[in-house]
Amino acid sequence: MSFKFSNLNKGNKFTFKPEKDFSYISLKELLQINKGDLEVVYPVRALYVNKSSKFGPQGLVALDECYVNLPKHMLEDVESIIDSEEAVEAVNAGLCGMKIRPYEDRNGRDQLSIDWVDINA
Repeated sequence: MSFKFSNLNKGNKFTFKPEKDFSYISLKELLQINKGDLEVVYPVRALYVNKSSKFGPQGLVALDECYVNLPKHMLEDVESIIDSEEAVEAVNAGLCGMKIRPYEDRNGRDQLSIDWVDINA
């Protein structure tokens, strides 16, 4: 049987405990902080789904010093990671990272997304 009832459990599955005054920033702001360096690998400490966003559910990643709102198209990835016991264990072990990646949308506008990165311990 492949169905895991434990995946239905709610609550925080990640061991990272952020500071109370963690700020929320965008990928654009994060990129500006690092002077546009697209090679920076940001260790992912936890992932959440913000269900109270005015634009509907949205993925949220906790980094060492802030929360970063992810693009709407990343929601399925975030939910998949949260639902996978193995992926949660990898995040908790410090093996998950992300890099910012620019792309052009269908309307020709510049946008930012992320690529997931395996961090070797």
